[in-house]
Amino acid sequence: MKSVKLRPPPVPPRPNQCTFLIPLKNRFCPLQVPASSSVQLCPNHNPNTNDRVPCPLDPSHSVATRDLAKHVKKCTASRSSGESRPFYSADINLPSTPRLSSTTPTTARDRLVQLPPDLFHALIAKIRAASAALVREPPTPSPTEEGLAAVFAEVPQTKSLRQIRALVSLLHAHGSGLRAGNVFVEMGCGQAELSQWVNTAVRTSEDGRGTPRFLLVDRAPSRWKVKEGEGLWEKLKVDIKDLQLDGCRWLDGTGEGLGKLICISKHL
Repeated sequence: MKSVKLRPPPVPPRPNQCTFLIPLKNRFCPLQVPASSSVQLCPNHNPNTNDRVPCPLDPSHSVATRDLAKHVKKCTASRSSGESRPFYSADINLPSTPRLSSTTPTTARDRLVQLPPDLFHALIAKIRAASAALVREPPTPSPTEEGLAAVFAEVPQTKSLRQIRALVSLLHAHGSGLRAGNVFVEMGCGQAELSQWVNTAVRTSEDGRGTPRFLLVDRAPSRWKVKEGEGLWEKLKVDIKDLQLDGCRWLDGTGEGLGKLICISKHL
């Protein structure tokens, strides 16, 4: 089949628009050219820009040298290059099961379907035994406990907030669950709404003393609009099945004086 060569688009209609043509999209770069530039190219495509370096995760784009450390943490290419990051270990949290076919199952449901009947029934028995041992009485959250009433006092009580309020109350009832020295790991964090409320509750119960630490884990890079607020925050773009906790910040043996590691989640 004969390939058709597309004609270049017209000159960029907007003033000071970059004139670099993106071949795959057959359009000009939409970025603006600085007024001080001597060429009609943005800093990303100007080869004479000295203060920019290629992104170490994806050399197809560049970043200002002063912003490199911040950019690496949020670059969308970080997920595909997770193999080189200390908290990544492929399938470390998956159970070891006999290989049943030449095609490796790609999802938890696939692996469950392929379990032999004896292993499947053994798994069900294990879950029931664990449930009987750990869940004796359904916990009754007490949102009016000291230090928490003011946190949720003037907020509309939506379904989501009621769930968060119950989880925060359970942490409070645990005794040491809301201490500022703890490291909180939110699995499948999304926009980290649960962590933000935990942070508020920690700072309220601790009277502002200490600095809470949060590790936000999610595999979807499109969901990182997180309002971090006060405290120390680290975002990890990684699937939970590949998450190696002892390779994470504050959990790698270098953090001293930290409290407990507490994993929280709203949906798991």
